[in-house]
Amino acid sequence: MAWSPPAHSGGASFDDATNKEFEQAVALRTSGKLDEAEKVLEHIMKSSMRNDEVGIANVIKERGTIKFLQERWESAARYLGICYEIDSNDADTLEMLGKSLRMIGRYQEAETVYERAAYLDPDRFEVLDGLQNIHRRLGDNYQESDRPEQAEAEFGKALDIVAQMTKLSEGKSEEHLRVSKFAKAKIFYEKKSYSEAVDAYASLVSSYPDFRPAQEEQAALALDYAKDKGSPAQLQAALDQYRALYKSAKSTKELAYSGAGFAEAAGRTKDLPADTLAEAEQAARTALLDANPNDPYPHYASAVLMYAIDAKDDATSRLKEAIKLERKRAADPYQNDYARLVEYEKLMQAWTGN
Repeated sequence: MAWSPPAHSGGASFDDATNKEFEQAVALRTSGKLDEAEKVLEHIMKSSMRNDEVGIANVIKERGTIKFLQERWESAARYLGICYEIDSNDADTLEMLGKSLRMIGRYQEAETVYERAAYLDPDRFEVLDGLQNIHRRLGDNYQESDRPEQAEAEFGKALDIVAQMTKLSEGKSEEHLRVSKFAKAKIFYEKKSYSEAVDAYASLVSSYPDFRPAQEEQAALALDYAKDKGSPAQLQAALDQYRALYKSAKSTKELAYSGAGFAEAAGRTKDLPADTLAEAEQAARTALLDANPNDPYPHYASAVLMYAIDAKDDATSRLKEAIKLERKRAADPYQNDYARLVEYEKLMQAWTGN
C-alpha cells in the first residue's frame, strides 16, 4: 500500500522545518525504513501540535500507514480509525483500516469500513478481497456454532464477491485471478463442499504449479475429507501430497507444516511400508523441532502417529501438549476457533476415557 500525502489547501500548513521533517518521514517509509520513519513522525506529533488540523491529519495517516506495513494491526486500526473519523472518503485509509480491523477479528467493524470503500470504488480489488474474507470467516463461525442457515448466507455472499473479483481480473491481472481462484477454493473447503473444493484446488494447482500455499491446502483438504467421510482414496491422496511437500520443503516453516501433515496422514493409514513409516516418524520429529512453539498441530499430528505405532504413553503426552496450546488459541478473541480444540479433546477422551 503506497500513498502520497494530499496537497494542503486552505488554512495554515506546516512550517518549513516541520514540512521537511514530514517529507523525510515519507521518504523513509517509502524506502522501507519504517522504524526511522516512525521516530520522525513521533517527533512531529510531540513537538508540532501547533500545526493546523490538515497537517496533523497527514501525520496520523502516515503513522497509521507505517503501523499497517509493520503488521501492527491494533496500532494501525487506532491511527487509521482517527483518519476515518476525519475523512470517510479516503479510499486508501478505508482499505488499510478494513484489513487492520479484520486481522484483529473485529469483523463487523471491518465490514462497515469495507462497505464504505466499495461504495466509493466498487471495482477496488483489495477491498472486495477483504469483504469476501470477512463473509467466509463469518460463515465458518456460524457453521461451527451449528447455525447452518446463517452460514450458508455468508458463504453465498463470499462466493458472489469472488465472482465479481474473478470478472475484474480475467484478462487484466493474473495475480488477481489467482487470488480469486484461491479464495473460491477456500470457501468451498470451509463450507465442507468437498467435491467442489477438490475440483477447485485441482484446477488451481494445475494452473499455478509453483504456488505452494494451494498445494498445502489441497493436502489439508484431502486429509479433512478423509477424516470426515472415511474416504481411503482421499487419505492416500493426503499422504502422497504431504510426503511430496515434505520432500520439497525449503524453509523451516514449510518443513514444520508438511512434516506434521505427513505424520498425521501416516498415522491414519493402515499397513504402511516400513520405509514410509520411518520417513513419517522423522517428519514428525522435524515438525516438532522447526514449528512455532505455540503451534499445537505438530504435537497433535505426532500424537496420532505415535498412537498408531503403539507408543501410547508418548502419544497421550503429546496430545496433552496439543490441547494445552490449543486452549490458549481458543481463548484468544482474535482466533475465535474452537473446532480443533473440540477435535483434540474428543480424541483424548477416546484414548483415555477422560
